[in-house]
Formats: sequence, C-alpha cells, structure tokens
Amino acid sequence: MSTEHEDNPVASEAAHATVVSGATKKNRSRARKMAGKQPHDPFASNYGEVPFKKVLAGTCTEAGDLGEAAAGRSVVFYGTVLAIRPVSRMMAVVVLRHYPRTVRCVVAAGAFEGITTRMVRFATTLARRTIVIVHGVVSLPQCPTNSSTQQVEIQVKKLHSVSFSDLSYPIKLEDAAQNNEGSREAVQECLVCRIRD
Repeated sequence: MSTEHEDNPVASEAAHATVVSGATKKNRSRARKMAGKQPHDPFASNYGEVPFKKVLAGTCTEAGDLGEAAAGRSVVFYGTVLAIRPVSRMMAVVVLRHYPRTVRCVVAAGAFEGITTRMVRFATTLARRTIVIVHGVVSLPQCPTNSSTQQVEIQVKKLHSVSFSDLSYPIKLEDAAQNNEGSREAVQECLVCRIRD
C-alpha cells in the first residue's frame, strides 16, 4: 500500500520539511527556556559583590587627588552611591560620594574590554548608600559637570559593591530579641567584653 507522499517526491519532501520544522519549533521553545537561564558571563569578575576583607587589602585613591592633573591615570576609588542615572541600555552614570566630595563614574558597555551590558545593568540596580569600589581611568568630561564636585569623571573598568555578610558581630539579633533572663545576661556579658576589647 503506497501513500501519496511516497509516490510524489515533492510531497514527500514537504512532509519531511513539516516534521523537521516541527522539531525546530520544539528546539526554539527549548532555546527560549535556555535563554531565560543566562549563560556564564566570561567577564563576571569585573563586577558584582566582593567581601569586605578583600577591600582592606588594596589601596584606594582619595577624592581630593582626582583633579585635572590626574587625567589619563588608572585609579582605584571607593565611595557610597549617591545617584544613578541609566542613560541607555549601554551606558549608566553613577555618582559616588567620598566624604565631602562627589565623583561621576561612567559605565559604558564596549568602552573597555570586559565591560558588558550586564555590568551596566548591575550598575543601575545598585541601591543608594551602597559602598562601591571602582577601577577605572580618570578623564576630563566634554562639558563641565554640575552633578559632582570634582570636575573629572572615571571611565569604569571594574565595579564591585562591598558585601558585609562575612562580618561577625558580638550580639546576634535573635539573642537580643529573646525575652528570657538567661539571654539578657548573655547580652550584657557580650557588651561588657566588647568594651574591654
């Protein structure tokens, strides 16, 4: 018993194409699901959270040293996030405060090797008052900035927020919240020992 597809080669190819296209639709839906799980970023070490202990190991540039004479120099700078302005999907401006001075940092995807749109997205999701460490190059802006006290900007190469999760405190919140006599004595003892340190 022969079918219509076996006798007609064109119809046979069309039937085969339908089966293949059905398979590709299935592969497309798998690809969409996999796209939701983003692949590993090869430049993930250029941004993200770092533990506080790593911050203590390095030396940083003071905000007062960032003047017109520092243009073109590579610096490591830290400060707290004062404002974030997402300019586009490829660029964001982060204003950092370091004591009484503020510095404008520009995160632009493709400006340096390793700066991706994920890094720009990370910069736009930072919360105000987050402590941030920036590795970058000091440059002079094309027009004077009103958003910062320093009249230079940092072209960001690396951007890390500081994580304090690895710090240990003498008193735990759970101990302080308990209402029994034993925990009060433990809290008082911790406070007394802390003063002696």
